[in-house]
Amino acid sequence: KITKLSSSTAQQINTKTYITREVRKIINNNGLSISKPKSEPETKYPVWWDKSVIDKNYGHYQLYPINLTTMPGSEIVAKIATTLPNKSILKIESIQNQMLYD
Repeated sequence: KITKLSSSTAQQINTKTYITREVRKIINNNGLSISKPKSEPETKYPVWWDKSVIDKNYGHYQLYPINLTTMPGSEIVAKIATTLPNKSILKIESIQNQMLYD
């Protein structure tokens, strides 16, 4: 159940557990209204994400290549090498999708 608090915020109540949380309204590119949890504190997205498209393209994704020799690519390669030591990693791509991340 969602109760409107203002023009852009509301309170969402889980009808089975009665747990409440605040949400805010976002209009995506298709003109559809989406309820998104109100972040307290501000959501920290990965540093390689393009911050200029946050909230503008909510629900859309973008691929970002990750450099294998610098952070975080070198850390990812090292972790994969612990379980697959005889495999070569050619490239790593990160998906920026705010809706899935939130």
